[in-house]
Amino acid sequence: MSSVTHSDLASEFTFPAADLIPKSETEAAAFIRANPDFDGSGVVVAIIDTGVDPMAKGLQTTADGRRKILDCVDTTGSGDVDTSTKVSPDSEGMITGLTGRRLKIPSDWNNPSNVYGIGVKNILDLYYPSTKRRVLEKRKKRLWEGQNDTALASIRKRLLEIEHLEKKSESSSTTADSKDSESSEDKSSDACFTSKLGTKKKDQEKLRLEKEDLNSQLKLLEGLEKKIPDQGAVFDVITWNDGTGTPGAFCDALETKRSGWCVCVDNSFSGDLESCKVLRPYKEEYDIGRISQECMCNFTVNVYGEKGDTTVICATSSSHGTHVAAITAAYRPDNTDLNGVAPGAQIVSIKIGDSRLSAMETGTALMRAMEYCNRNKIDIANYSFGEPAAFQNAGRIMEAIERSIHKYNLCFVTSHGNAGPGLRTGGAPAASLNGAFTVTAYLSPAMRKAQYALDNPNCASQHYYWSSRGPCMDGGLGVTVCAPGGAITSVAQTLMKGEELMNGTSMSSPNAAGNIALILSGLKQIGLDYTPSSIERTLKNTALKMPDHCSFSSGAGVVQSLKSFNHFKEFAPKMDNLNHMYLKTTTAKGQKNGILLHNKSDFDKSVSRHYVTVDVKFSPRVDSETKCDFSVALALAASESWVTVPSCVYMTNNTRGFYATVDTSYLKPGAHYAEIMAYDEKNFDYGPLFRFPVTVLKPLNETSSDTEFCFDSIQLSSGKIIRKFLRPPQGASFVTIKFTSLSSEAAAKLNLHMVQIKECSMHTEWSHHKQFVLESESSTSYSFHVVPNVLLELCLAQLNSWSVNSFVKMVVSFQGVIPSCDNFTTDHFAPPLRIDLENRLSRCTVEPNAVLNHLITPLRPTDYKIVPLDSERDCNSLGPMVDGRYLCQPISEETSEQDASSCDLKELMYALELTYLYSHSGKEKDVYPECPLLGSMLYESQYDSQMWIMFDSNKQVMGYGDFKADKYSCSLTKGDYTIKMWIRHPKYEVLDKLQALQFIISRKQPNINLSFYTTHALVSERTFKSTSLAKGEMTHMFVSPIAEDKLPKQYTSGSYLSGKISFIGNEPGKSCSSYPLKYQLGPLCISPKKDSATAATSNEKPVKEKSYPEFIKEAKLSYLQKTATTINAEDAVKMYEELVYEFANDLNVDITFTTYLGSGPTERQEKLRYKLISVCDMALAKLDLDHILAYFGCQKNAREDLIIRKKSSADSSKSNSMEQEVNVDNEESNGAAGSELLVSGGAKEFEKEATGDANAKDIEKQKSQMIDLLQKKCTALLDMSPVPEEKVEQSWKTLKKLTDPMTDTKTSQLALKYCRHRKLYGLVASKLMQEYENTNTKAALNNLKAAFKQLNWTHVVDRVDNSTLLVRFPPSYPPF
Repeated sequence: MSSVTHSDLASEFTFPAADLIPKSETEAAAFIRANPDFDGSGVVVAIIDTGVDPMAKGLQTTADGRRKILDCVDTTGSGDVDTSTKVSPDSEGMITGLTGRRLKIPSDWNNPSNVYGIGVKNILDLYYPSTKRRVLEKRKKRLWEGQNDTALASIRKRLLEIEHLEKKSESSSTTADSKDSESSEDKSSDACFTSKLGTKKKDQEKLRLEKEDLNSQLKLLEGLEKKIPDQGAVFDVITWNDGTGTPGAFCDALETKRSGWCVCVDNSFSGDLESCKVLRPYKEEYDIGRISQECMCNFTVNVYGEKGDTTVICATSSSHGTHVAAITAAYRPDNTDLNGVAPGAQIVSIKIGDSRLSAMETGTALMRAMEYCNRNKIDIANYSFGEPAAFQNAGRIMEAIERSIHKYNLCFVTSHGNAGPGLRTGGAPAASLNGAFTVTAYLSPAMRKAQYALDNPNCASQHYYWSSRGPCMDGGLGVTVCAPGGAITSVAQTLMKGEELMNGTSMSSPNAAGNIALILSGLKQIGLDYTPSSIERTLKNTALKMPDHCSFSSGAGVVQSLKSFNHFKEFAPKMDNLNHMYLKTTTAKGQKNGILLHNKSDFDKSVSRHYVTVDVKFSPRVDSETKCDFSVALALAASESWVTVPSCVYMTNNTRGFYATVDTSYLKPGAHYAEIMAYDEKNFDYGPLFRFPVTVLKPLNETSSDTEFCFDSIQLSSGKIIRKFLRPPQGASFVTIKFTSLSSEAAAKLNLHMVQIKECSMHTEWSHHKQFVLESESSTSYSFHVVPNVLLELCLAQLNSWSVNSFVKMVVSFQGVIPSCDNFTTDHFAPPLRIDLENRLSRCTVEPNAVLNHLITPLRPTDYKIVPLDSERDCNSLGPMVDGRYLCQPISEETSEQDASSCDLKELMYALELTYLYSHSGKEKDVYPECPLLGSMLYESQYDSQMWIMFDSNKQVMGYGDFKADKYSCSLTKGDYTIKMWIRHPKYEVLDKLQALQFIISRKQPNINLSFYTTHALVSERTFKSTSLAKGEMTHMFVSPIAEDKLPKQYTSGSYLSGKISFIGNEPGKSCSSYPLKYQLGPLCISPKKDSATAATSNEKPVKEKSYPEFIKEAKLSYLQKTATTINAEDAVKMYEELVYEFANDLNVDITFTTYLGSGPTERQEKLRYKLISVCDMALAKLDLDHILAYFGCQKNAREDLIIRKKSSADSSKSNSMEQEVNVDNEESNGAAGSELLVSGGAKEFEKEATGDANAKDIEKQKSQMIDLLQKKCTALLDMSPVPEEKVEQSWKTLKKLTDPMTDTKTSQLALKYCRHRKLYGLVASKLMQEYENTNTKAALNNLKAAFKQLNWTHVVDRVDNSTLLVRFPPSYPPF
């Protein structure tokens, strides 16, 4: 066997580049070859997505040189900058931005008004998560790590030097002591010795303080990266009008003239506007900005409002939209194989993926996007988004999309979803829209080879297993066509790569949109008129059915653009009267778009009749005469024999109907699909004018009472799907599915999808996905909660990438008990909750368990307001323009339908802003805010939009939220927070009803396990642990209230606990069968006070009545305190002297006067500073320091000194002096916190003496008074110039005997002043850091910044200036 050489490979190999964006499967490549001029030219496609990067590959121009992207708009609000603050340059041509930076206006800027709008934006708000991580890492290396490491090294070096000096000092001290003891007689004098010793002690003290300060610096600097994190750079935004615009021009009109708006983003972050690019709205000059080469984040701008009060920085929120746009219409002149499907089409980028919500779509964004399409007559909109919805054909957003389709001729192409492989898994808007092109995803062999490197010639085209399937819950099929669901193509430059592989129905939708663009391009150029409905019929009638065609998966089949175009051309002249109408078919009195039989009652009779209504719907362009003349004779037929219909129906411009009969008697269990089709009697070859879907999902056990089902041999191959339908019997609460591999060699990679859908619920609510690997000859089992009598689909699929065939055995068994209800609520003050259980199936063991793990705090609005939104982008349609504004023009009763449909009218929008206040005090940081009424709805909501933003007390944003409440959380510390909620609707009175709308905050709590009892807990304490129930048996149990000591420590009125309760299994949250549990809390428990009569004791001393002079004294002292800032100094001194004369020993007089002396105007404080020191000394003399120290055991040596002096007062003064020095040294080294209580007899004797002099409260008060006086005195001494160093040190040392000034909150300001005086800036910074963390104020951060400057930590100062201050303390609340 010969080997392959490089030359052989080079001659034989050609990479299939054309399959990176599949075009052959849909005939797109053949279409362009046959019609090179119809490459999408003349067609505008709106990419309603996360935004499109205009600098991505292939998105600059079309083949004939036209601009590829016509406009970039952000409808989310995430790029909005409030530029309503207006300023004018000073005499030097400078303005001050909201960042505080001074900005020099360049001389070449043209601004006739000389007025500039200014705003700010954080760059991190514009980045993807991956870009944010990359940029922050680079900023850390560039701006932090080097400088921080240098500072740390310098500190460590100095600490080593001090350690060396300390060791040297200890060594010299030991030598000196030895020499002194040998030649003590040679000492010249004791005075000389004492002097040397004092100098040495001072040097040691200085080193000790320096070391303490350096250690504080080291500890602070090592943790500073986390305490003051990089929160991104903030840039100034400057907006002005250069006077070149046309009155009435505004940003959301494609054909508008120049607006005159100019925007400059200071991406120099230094005020160097000369180096910054001036941008106009993108559609005017196609200007593109870039934040930096480091991030490669490109952006465009728009300006809204007559005065330019809102500037929008439009940057993509993810690369999804760019990838979608490239599939649709990329043009790659370097390699045309990499072109998109319609390279000649032009694009409009409409960003609806909100950057604040991880690129989630919002109602506001969607409503604005649809209005943009209406206003600019967009041809095609691609929408590769969607969410599960509980209600079909409902909601303001759905109405807006359908209005765009049927009134404004918009071909709306949307992805069906990626929630398969189960049936009934389509999301909104795809599964709920009438007239939209809904697309699923399929995988061709060519795609497997080019995109996934999977060469398997035996694999045919197949659907991706994860692609959502029909039908809808309203009976509609929900799928129009299918298209290739993967591509390798362009992505946004900020990802630092040119192309990327993405797959999903998000990719199949733009592929179909590109094919439709080719068709419309041809129709426009040859002059054939069309409507979305006529294009939809053509696509369905020409779609390619794959060999294993399944309508639920692919609708009519794979898009075939060339056949569709030729088909339309052929039949357009023959069916001119039908091209501008469509037939809307419904059943159940207009509530259903198809027939879906799946409920138990649907099979009570084998034959059922359904009345089908047919309505004629015309395009707004059809005149009244044409409507009057319209008629068509329809031939009816059913695609399957189990559906029978009349042979014909004659239609005019009215509603007709007929009965369809469905016979399920001979249908096997499984999924069955049929269509009722209507043909024009004159054009049978055209295909059906409408297709009415009929679906039967028949369970295996509809007439059986079995609880276990065995499927012996299931064969699976790549992408193959097996479906089994069962109806859980009454009494079932969970199902167990056991898989056994029958293969002896290879493992199987499988996906199990269990689908149950209750009426008016999302398909995700009761569905479960499980992807697993089943090893050869092994078994595994899974259990899931089920709802009795609701159809259960078990869908087993082998992954598309797994090419080895698998053989599996599956056993399904139902078990469980039925509780008395499926949602449990109890109250803390209610009797124990009784629960009854019944077993209707096979024997099982009941093991109840209940866990409460969330605390829910309800909030009511503290404020609300309703404001009109008269901005041009916040209306649903437009009326006549007057003086540059669009005015509302209501339709009168006389206005004809023709006139109304052709007249664009403005629907004024209102916004309700609700304000809630929340105080967070728990240890748990993560909270989950939610609006229960609106949080679970988006597309089906009767309100245009909703959004909440949480702020701290400084207006910093803590988090955002919208639909999908469980997706958004906020990490909070202790403090007060404000939540603002924004709801939009066109009717004022509708919003006014929500002024008391409830909001809740959920946070996790430590698990609280509830106890179960066999009887009422107050009657018996016999616990219920487990019991075995046979079929037909019942049991009951009681759930007791929670013990008071287990309740949350703090909660507000109306709060409750939530969790899960289960009856089979051990862990409710993980149990296969669990139910919601709500525990309503009552008023917060407060310990009752003892009765005052019983609390009184006979030992209480009678209260001594005050004398008249004492009342006068208290009145004067009170007056002195209240008028401290206004009373004249001479009068205050006079009053003090009078009080001292009469109450010489009253310490309160001195303390009150010192308070007066230390307050008031600065000049007065300076004038009376010496008086303050003098009064403090007088007051301190009235207090016994030794007595206080001994009582509290504050200093061991101080107490020993006192005992020694009591025992022997005859010691020499020299000995006393030496002992006092030793005491001082020990006091300094030990500190207040290092004290030890004496246990000697002398100490006990002194304690007895001390307690005999005064009680504990008196001594506590004396200690507090002494600390207060020493603080005031020391503060006054430090304020003097020059500072009396010895007096300061004496006061400081005395204060340290009583407390630790560095940690005592009462002396914190003195400690800062003292450390600054001693230049101990590390201790200052540490103290200020604690203050900042506790108070979280701007003033505290500025004080901390000043300390960093004194330490010369410039990198920290720069971070505070350019990031922390601007982000933590924004000037105002951001816009919604």
